[in-house]
Amino acid sequence: MRLVAALLVGALLAGCGAPQAGDGCSSSTPRCESDRAQLECLAGTWVLEPCEGPTGCRTNGEATTCDTAVVTVGSRCPSAQEGKKVCAGTPSALVQCTVGTWTRAPDCAGSCEVTAAGPTCKPQGCGPATCAGCCSQGVCVDAPGNQQPDSCGIGGQDCQACGMNQTCGASFTCEAATGGCGPSNCSTCCSFGQCVPRTINTCGANGQACTNCATLGLVCDVATATCVPSGSGGGAGGGAGGGG
Repeated sequence: MRLVAALLVGALLAGCGAPQAGDGCSSSTPRCESDRAQLECLAGTWVLEPCEGPTGCRTNGEATTCDTAVVTVGSRCPSAQEGKKVCAGTPSALVQCTVGTWTRAPDCAGSCEVTAAGPTCKPQGCGPATCAGCCSQGVCVDAPGNQQPDSCGIGGQDCQACGMNQTCGASFTCEAATGGCGPSNCSTCCSFGQCVPRTINTCGANGQACTNCATLGLVCDVATATCVPSGSGGGAGGGAGGGG
C-alpha cells in the first residue's frame, strides 16, 4: 500500500510540474506544450501558440524553437516573431505577425511569393477581379479611357483596338461608327465610319479601312490605292498622271 501511495503522490507531483494554458507564470522562457505548440508567459499567464511548421516545437537544453514556416491566419504568433512575414493559405497570401496574431498584411492585396529576400507581396494582375475597365499589357484602363478606339473594353478583359472604320460603342465593343462607311457606299476608304478622299497619305479603296502611308514612310499611289515608296512613280500626282 505504501508503494502504491508513493507512486500516486509522485504522479500528482509530476502533473503539477506541467503548466497549462491559462495558468499563472513568471518564466521568461517559452516551453513546448506538445510537439505542435509552445507555451509563452505573457503578462503573468501561460499562452498557447501553435508551431505548425514541419519541425513543430523542439527543446534543446533551455532553448525552445517554434517552427512557424506554416501558419493559420487568426492564430497566435510568438512575441519573438513580431513583424515576421510568411506565405500562408491557398491561394497564398502574405501574412504577418502583428500584435501577437497572424494577420494578412494590410498593404498587400495580391498574392505571396518567396524570393531571395524572403516572402514578398506579388501585385495582383489586371483582370475581372481588379479592373472595371479593360486591361492593356497588365494595366487597368478605366473610364473614360476604356471607350476609346484604341482601348475598347470592360469587365477586366483585354482592351481591343478598333479598326479605322470602327469606334468603341456604348456596349464597349468595336462597331461601325456613325455613318456606316463600307464597300456599298464608299469607293475610296473609311476612317472612323466616314468615307474620306484619297490623298498622298491616306490610302485605300472599295470602302476598306484607310491606311496612313506616312506612318510607313511611304506615299499613296492613287492609281493602285496602295502605299509605295516616294519617287517610284506613285504618289497622288504620279498616280493621277499615270491614269491620264
